[in-house]
Amino acid sequence: MMPTAERATLPLHRYGFTAPAGRGKSVRLAYAPSPAVLHGMAWDVAEDLVRVARSRSKGWHVEARTVWFPGEDSPRRVRVYSVPGMGRIESKRDAERVRYRILGDVRDGRALHDALAWYIPKKLPANLVLQRWEMFCADKALVASTGHLDIERVRELRAYPRRGYFAGWENTSVHELTRGALVGLIRNLRRSAERRQRPLSEKTIKNVLGDVGHFLRWLAREGVIREAPEIPFDELRLVEYQPTIPDVETALRILAEIPVLKRGAWLAKSFMGLRPSEARRLSVSDVRDQGAVIVVPAAKSKMRRGRILEVQHPVREWFAHAEVVAKFGTLEQRFGAAALFPNPETMKHWSETAERRVIEAAMRAAGVTGIRPNEMGRHFFATELANTPGIDFEKVREWLGHTAIGSTRRYGKLRAQTIAKVVSGPRLDHAKISPPSSGSKGRI
Repeated sequence: MMPTAERATLPLHRYGFTAPAGRGKSVRLAYAPSPAVLHGMAWDVAEDLVRVARSRSKGWHVEARTVWFPGEDSPRRVRVYSVPGMGRIESKRDAERVRYRILGDVRDGRALHDALAWYIPKKLPANLVLQRWEMFCADKALVASTGHLDIERVRELRAYPRRGYFAGWENTSVHELTRGALVGLIRNLRRSAERRQRPLSEKTIKNVLGDVGHFLRWLAREGVIREAPEIPFDELRLVEYQPTIPDVETALRILAEIPVLKRGAWLAKSFMGLRPSEARRLSVSDVRDQGAVIVVPAAKSKMRRGRILEVQHPVREWFAHAEVVAKFGTLEQRFGAAALFPNPETMKHWSETAERRVIEAAMRAAGVTGIRPNEMGRHFFATELANTPGIDFEKVREWLGHTAIGSTRRYGKLRAQTIAKVVSGPRLDHAKISPPSSGSKGRI
């Protein structure tokens, strides 16, 4: 609503005012109207000034004449050609809807310039997608500093513009991110994947869209946009991933080719179902009850679902192995912030690349082909567990940290094996395992 003695644009003839020469219908109020008169004046101003118009070049739009904005010394004309989150005004009917929405905001007590501000094109530098994305990453980095988010996740988000995921959005405002713009993002990601030596999979594109959805909801919470547009997941044609899971004997043969000092993370993934990112991020302080359980914090979990896992005997034996104790020390001797499964060459947490090279070298040494590195760890454990006769899938879901039970049931369709072969079956005796072959020794 208009404050006392504030600039206003009125249909003066309705209230008996006479405009000064050269000012048209713009006048400075010099008195304090009653609330009822003030509300009526605001409605009449909006109804008189906001109208539907059409131009030859840009088509139908809503036009507001001589509107005063706070901090400006002169009124200006406002034309609305599109609605944030909805797209361009295509017809007279669309324009009438926008006009009545603006009038409705005025009727509810908002000032005319406030009601119009939402529809004004916001191509300011601070509202461009890349600038807002950087602010979004900075906000996530602040959350990571409190321990509720992993900093690696923030670094991954910061890398999106550098990888060209947002190509074509350099001069795009966040107010122009409609469903059509998001569909264009999917097409751009697919085109960029064709130019890469390692093309983006549909699952990766889905993950990028999920992060963009988090970004849009963050903009809505911050009040930058009114509401987040729906993410067009239906535009993706996802083919269900069908992994090739090794049997128990093959898995043991591959693990035997990994040097003992580098074997810990893969034992945790293959016999406890840890995600690769969780095995890399865990610290000694996450082990409780004298090495009996591992507490996976929510900040170190992919789905932000913390859980408590019993340490299985292959992992316990690895902690007590003579080479491991001589290199890293016992769990009681190691610092709490130290990596639980460290890289023996750097004494720090494993990187994804170095970890993948270890298992690839072990597969080559064992003569195993046709299996991806990620199929050797968590997928192997989940498949064995899900195919146990009479297994309670709800308990399996809790153990694996899945949000949806459908993700857990998918492993039950891969192979009919039993978990007894993994946990209670062949024991991985580190003392009797043959050393790695010369082809993989010392290689990462």
